[in-house]
Amino acid sequence: MATPSSAQSLSDLDGNAFLYHPVTDQFLGVVSSDRYDGNSICNPYGDYGSQYSDLSIRSQYGQSAPLKSMIALTK
Repeated sequence: MATPSSAQSLSDLDGNAFLYHPVTDQFLGVVSSDRYDGNSICNPYGDYGSQYSDLSIRSQYGQSAPLKSMIALTK
């Protein structure tokens, strides 16, 4: 049985994995490389990818900032 490479495993997650707050279960974005998807954590202008949004794991000031190590990744 072949084991998928790390690159293949990551590409499988692209757009198919979602981040949720581990305590409140609030949606915190899609693990996606699409910089134009409004829900992508890679969209620097979206709620979930902006460094200034309270909902973004990229923000140093938002509600999810101290929770980065606790984020639950689900597929």
